[in-house]
Amino acid sequence: MIVKTKVGRAAFPLALVTSVAVTIALTLPLRVVAQQDQEKAQDQQKQDQAQTDQQKKKGGGGIFGGLKAVTTQSSDQNKATASAGTKGALDGKEIADKTPTSADMQQVTDMENYSVPQGDLKKFQEDGHLQPK
Repeated sequence: MIVKTKVGRAAFPLALVTSVAVTIALTLPLRVVAQQDQEKAQDQQKQDQAQTDQQKKKGGGGIFGGLKAVTTQSSDQNKATASAGTKGALDGKEIADKTPTSADMQQVTDMENYSVPQGDLKKFQEDGHLQPK
């Protein structure tokens, strides 16, 4: 289409620029809304991920929620723990699967009856700047 009049030649570029401007003006809000929706969706995903991470760190709810899960131990670890006396102590008569001998009992009795000489105790208190009760 060739515009032959002087007014037509001046109006054609103006009409073209106006139509482009109107098209941009009409589609711009749609683009902004679409971008905002996308940002909201990304924010929601980040929040969901943060909540999931927190729940994994907590380990669950309730009174015992913060505790680690119990894992099975090898039999060597159980034996080492039992021989250390943390399992199976029964009134000092038997520790795990070991029974104290009479020599062991005598050694304990001797330790119970031992007292530090008064001179040594007084010197220890003075050297350490301790106040006796």
